[in-house]
Amino acid sequence: MAELKSRYEVRSHEVQEVMNRPPHFVVSWGNTMIVLAIVAAMILINNIRLEIKEQLPAVLASRYSDGPSAVGQRLVFSLNMPPQHRLLHGNRALVCVFGGNAVSAGGAEASVDSVWSDGHVTWLALHVAQRGDELRTRDNKVLSLSKGMPVSIDVVTGQEKVLISMFRKILR
Repeated sequence: MAELKSRYEVRSHEVQEVMNRPPHFVVSWGNTMIVLAIVAAMILINNIRLEIKEQLPAVLASRYSDGPSAVGQRLVFSLNMPPQHRLLHGNRALVCVFGGNAVSAGGAEASVDSVWSDGHVTWLALHVAQRGDELRTRDNKVLSLSKGMPVSIDVVTGQEKVLISMFRKILR
C-alpha cells in the first residue's frame, strides 16, 4: 500500500499548487509590514540633519594670543571675496593648513568671532580655544602658522535634512 502512494499522485496538480502557496492573509500582511518598515525608515532618515559647510580660501593676516594664562587665540584671515552673510558669530570652523605640494598638514578647530568688510577684502576673525601660544590639531600635532600663509577654512553655515539634500542633488 505504501508503494502505491509513493508511485501515484493522490492529488491533482492544481490542488497541489494551491496547497503549496502561503495563505492570503500572510501575503497581504507581509506586504503591509514591508511598506510600514520603508515608511518608518524614511521618517527616521528625514530626522537626521547634515551640516552645510562652506570652504573658504584665505590668507592669514594676523594672530593674537589672549595671554599665557587665558584660554584662546584669535586668528584674523583675509578673504578675497564679497562679504558672506551666512558667516555668523559662533559658527564652527576648521582651519586647514597646507604644507608642501598642497598636502594638508592638519587642521585646528575654531569658531567664528567676527566678520567685517574693508572695500573689496572681507576679514574673518576666528577664536581658537586652546591654551598656550601653540596651535594644535586634534591629534596633538603643532601647526606653525606665519603671516601670509594660505589656508582653507571650512565653516559650518547651517543644517539640512537628508531627504531635502537628496532631492536637491537629484534635481541638479
